[in-house]
Amino acid sequence: MPLGGRFLEIHVVCEPEKVLFHDERFLERGYFDEALGHFECADEKLNRIWQAGVETLRACTEDALVDNPTRERGQWTGDVLTSQETMSAAFNDFRLARRALVQAAQSADASGLVSALSPAGHVPIPSYAAQWVAMCVRYHELSGDISLLEDMLDAACLNLQAFAPQVAEDGLHDVPGWNFIDWGYVRGEEAVEIALNLHYLEALRAMATWCARLDKTTLEKDYQTQAEHLTSCLNAILKNHFSSERLEDAAASFGFHAAALALRLGFFTEPRFSKETLRSVVSRIKQHMMQCFPNDANAPMLSDPSAATPRAITPFFGHFALSVLLEQGEDDFVFDQFRNCWGWMLQNGRTTCLEVFDTRWSHCHAWSTCPTWQLSQFVLGLRRRFDLGENHFGFNLHIGALQSATGRVPLQNGIAEISWRCEDAEIIYNVKSAQRLWLHCNQPNQDDEIIDIAPETLFTLRLAKP
Repeated sequence: MPLGGRFLEIHVVCEPEKVLFHDERFLERGYFDEALGHFECADEKLNRIWQAGVETLRACTEDALVDNPTRERGQWTGDVLTSQETMSAAFNDFRLARRALVQAAQSADASGLVSALSPAGHVPIPSYAAQWVAMCVRYHELSGDISLLEDMLDAACLNLQAFAPQVAEDGLHDVPGWNFIDWGYVRGEEAVEIALNLHYLEALRAMATWCARLDKTTLEKDYQTQAEHLTSCLNAILKNHFSSERLEDAAASFGFHAAALALRLGFFTEPRFSKETLRSVVSRIKQHMMQCFPNDANAPMLSDPSAATPRAITPFFGHFALSVLLEQGEDDFVFDQFRNCWGWMLQNGRTTCLEVFDTRWSHCHAWSTCPTWQLSQFVLGLRRRFDLGENHFGFNLHIGALQSATGRVPLQNGIAEISWRCEDAEIIYNVKSAQRLWLHCNQPNQDDEIIDIAPETLFTLRLAKP
């Protein structure tokens, strides 16, 4: 596996005049070569952070996708979550992600629960098993390869069937195994663990989508029904927690992880919840992050895996929390998190992403690379939807106070060149590629507008500044 080094010291025991070095070379070996993708803006710190994510991914991939190149070098299922998104920002090869997802299913236990670590036996982490379903669906969107969904359908059904005995009238109760949510995570006082229920809900919704893509109508309806039941359970919990009489106290006490995941899955929207509730939840997520290290230098650090504190954030959970804040229009807050937190990571010459915001853990961890894919997908504006066809992208631009950016987005075979700049009240957005592109522009309360961009044509969009 690739390992970094600043200095190489060689000791030769003999007379110095008898030593002659004929050649010195450094040979790098890894799965990925130089990145096809690129990101650049006027903020050099953001540029370095984007590149650090690419270098981290490259260091964690050779014949398999592993969490880090120096410790157990394990193929943990949870690392696919962020890694395949980062692959989409820099490369156009998703075979290692596919392999990891398949081997997780091949390592399932007798109940069907997919493994959190593979292929070395079964490690039960139900939260990862739930996320595995959504990862497979997202893999299809990133790669266009529907064969994974075809090959893994039976395994996916068995995987979710392993959760079924723990589902009651009030939601999903604890599933045997280590229900990992995040390092430093502190469980709330609710009878059911809300964060785990939200991961399971996303799995059920993703499974309904999975079945729809394979025209499995009966299965699709079954998973939709299960998802609706769990949605109703969670709505009841959240409605009780966020009643208008205690909204301020509820927002202050509600768990950061549960709030971010619930917001991500579409809770806290009208008509069930007021706009005030939505604003309060967004504010709560931001406040939590600002009271944690490294935003607050006096906050506790995650000294080891056993540490649990309500004042902690991790690079891993940025995959969920920061993306949902971007979707809520909190662009500049997220960019500041990149600068403050990942900028802290890259102090003292470090060029890869730490496992957590503490230097006593791994210094190169694949799950910590969310700024790379978020800068590419949100600031360059293109999110892969190859399930709709080759070179189809969702278009969704988030720029905050940035005034311009350029970059490259990998295609099936080639790249799309992106550039945009602000002029007065407009954003001038340009895209060009040797291949045909389709941009799906999602407008509220309207059908998608699909923009067909011919090859070798400089296409320009003029957008009103938000």
